[in-house]
Amino acid sequence: MEQKEEQFKILREKMGNLLTELRSDGHEIACQELLDALRNKDHLIPVTITDLINKAVTNYRDLLEKHSGGFNIEAMQLALDRSEFAVEQFALLRRRVEAKSSVITRRVRVNRGLTPQEALDTTVHVPYIHDKSMLETMPRGEGDEVEVVFFRFGLSKHKGSDNIKKCYDSKGLKPADPYSLIAVNADDSTFADDLSNVTCWEGTDGELCFISFRRYDEKRRVYVMRPIGTPGRGDCWVAGFRK
Repeated sequence: MEQKEEQFKILREKMGNLLTELRSDGHEIACQELLDALRNKDHLIPVTITDLINKAVTNYRDLLEKHSGGFNIEAMQLALDRSEFAVEQFALLRRRVEAKSSVITRRVRVNRGLTPQEALDTTVHVPYIHDKSMLETMPRGEGDEVEVVFFRFGLSKHKGSDNIKKCYDSKGLKPADPYSLIAVNADDSTFADDLSNVTCWEGTDGELCFISFRRYDEKRRVYVMRPIGTPGRGDCWVAGFRK
């Protein structure tokens, strides 16, 4: 086994050197075709994130060159000068990737000095609060910057504190605090358009409280309630922290 791994390592190095030489000679397309063919053959060469970034850039360049005759130079320059242009392109790619993912992560900064109502007001989502006393039990959490992990879970099919806690445990996670989930949706107001997301905490009576962001009836909404029973309910992306 070790001998095969060593042979594979040597082969990969030789292929890397060959591809570098081909690129330097201007055979970029041939290199890409060779890489694609090799990867489709029993995954001989693993795909790296750098490979995928290069592929995205190459595909985008090819499209721009193909349709370059249809652009007005001055108008194109104005479009490229917009500071948010690259951010919009990135957001589109991220949404496409997340739609195919089983786990999503978002890193955000969190303002924990706000009241729960002030925190909710930082989003564009219309609040629907089942009982305002629930806001008083909402934990603020810790950390100025956090990484929130989302996984898909059928909350409408698996109601009950025990089921939800077991699901978190099976993923090696614990519930994200509401302030962190609010920060994710404030940072990206479109996040819940396709990815309804939720987290929970224990109220003073020991029952679970939920905060859920979703788009329903053409409106962006945030629900603070218990139990789960929001309109349009179904699979949600549940927010957690790594233990």
